[in-house]
Amino acid sequence: MTEDGHEREACPVCGYLTMSYEDSWCDVCGWDGALARGEPWEIDDANKQSLAEAQVAYLADPSAAHSRFSYSRPPRPHEARDPGWRPFADTPGLLRRSAEAHRVRDAEHEAEMAALVAEHEAEMAAFNAALARLREKAQELGYRETHSRLRQITRDHDMRFCARHVALMARGMVDRSWVRHRPWLAASWFMRHGRDARGWRGLRAMVRELRTGTFRTAG
Repeated sequence: MTEDGHEREACPVCGYLTMSYEDSWCDVCGWDGALARGEPWEIDDANKQSLAEAQVAYLADPSAAHSRFSYSRPPRPHEARDPGWRPFADTPGLLRRSAEAHRVRDAEHEAEMAALVAEHEAEMAAFNAALARLREKAQELGYRETHSRLRQITRDHDMRFCARHVALMARGMVDRSWVRHRPWLAASWFMRHGRDARGWRGLRAMVRELRTGTFRTAG
């Protein structure tokens, strides 16, 4: 028990008595003990480095912790370094294993990202193929049926298009020159969806969409 009346444990990185059962964060060096891995060479998501790497970095330059963590502070009098705390004996070996852990972690991250990209590209390819099939039948189906099927396609592929853009796409599938051929429909589209436009910028975007038949999506 320390002078402030609380049971405290030594931080494994800096050795100061800053940790407790309720609080496993070190305010001196910034080490997060709650999410740390079991082995000193393992990398965790919270600290982004191994315990051995953090210990070497802190002992080499304690002031660096203050630049890395703006909320870090010097140890308080009741947080004196635990006399029984010692740095790791096999630091070079642990650092080598940490470096290998980083390489494995980076390779796994790259593989995960590649899998996500491939999944997204496959989904987009399937979505575009469905649009192409619908576009081939659109003139025969007419606007209402094309619009209904287009809405279902966007739901099936989890594509979040607003009602005005679905309507714009459906009109363009049935007749690429529908604005020129049927200006009253363009006026009706503008009046119906213009209420949801955000100010003059939104209205100008709608005019551009009518002129080009294209639109921008968020993300």
